[in-house]
Amino acid sequence: MKKIIISTDFSSNAENAIQYALQLFANEKCAFYLLNAVKPPVHFEQYTWHGSPEPSNQEKSLEQLTALVERLSNTTKNPEHLFIPHSAMNNVSGEIKELVQKEQIDIIVMGKQGTTGAKHILFGSNTTEVIRSLKCPVITVPADYEYNAPKHILFATDLEITYGNELLKELQFLATHHQSQIAVLHIKSASGLSEQQENNKEVLDEVLGNIDHRFHLISHKDFRTAINDFQAEHHIDFLAMVKNKHTFIERLFLSSNIKQIGLRMSVPFMVLPFPTIK
Repeated sequence: MKKIIISTDFSSNAENAIQYALQLFANEKCAFYLLNAVKPPVHFEQYTWHGSPEPSNQEKSLEQLTALVERLSNTTKNPEHLFIPHSAMNNVSGEIKELVQKEQIDIIVMGKQGTTGAKHILFGSNTTEVIRSLKCPVITVPADYEYNAPKHILFATDLEITYGNELLKELQFLATHHQSQIAVLHIKSASGLSEQQENNKEVLDEVLGNIDHRFHLISHKDFRTAINDFQAEHHIDFLAMVKNKHTFIERLFLSSNIKQIGLRMSVPFMVLPFPTIK
């Protein structure tokens, strides 16, 4: 069973992310953990010190989650979709981290923007913090995005790391189940690929195996321009990258301002965490 956290603040953006996840995994056996993290009130210690009942804002959260679970359970077309409400007095990233570890979560799905809906923000603060801190794949869904099956996936890479099945298993899963074609995009330097990059490319080719995939090695463009141009020139339904240190994807999350980053995000975006070797 696939275990998936969907973070919700009951906004239209969160609802859109929920609907995207349900369609993305429409034919899979899944447990969807519907998470609403409630910000503790300013004087939260007054409740805990005297052992009083939970604050009313969490009661409201539980009521909304219960109603959401009932609605989704009654409308899903897959009887093997299980919906689990989860409300907690915590920040979003902290609660997701605890739930990922406790339940061995496979994927996190979040709306691209929070309740503020600011168009110049690439990711909301909660999404940015989740991607920065967690070792679990995260899919962000743009506001108002209308579902398209990920038939054409753009996987952008610097080829600086060695790819394995464990690292790319969720990407492999989606591509296999949706019969996707993966375009592997790399911006090569004037001197071409290094020996290590050539080796990593060969390993990646083997890992993708029977999945329909093609390498696109482009010169004389920066990473952001290449991704933007490729999306504009091809019918891309889904973007994926690996977040490893000292690369573009890592630097991307140092700022969430799209004007500074210069990256257009019009399709769902999966960030795959590179495991830290201890």
